[in-house]
Amino acid sequence: MLLNETYRPAVIAIVLIYVVMLLLFALWGRHRLVLSPEEEYAVTGGLHGYDPEKEGVGGTIEDEILKGHTD
Repeated sequence: MLLNETYRPAVIAIVLIYVVMLLLFALWGRHRLVLSPEEEYAVTGGLHGYDPEKEGVGGTIEDEILKGHTD
């Protein structure tokens, strides 16, 4: 695409927008992410009191399918 003079400005603009958005996320957005309860448990090692097994989340797809048939 860069070899074609017609497309070059668009490709450069897209690359610049991508770089700016990546920098914005790196500097501002990643500090505002909200973790799911399972992710928070994995990151903190359970220090915040949430235990996925006690809450009944997690497991395999097979467990979810079987649970759906028994309810």
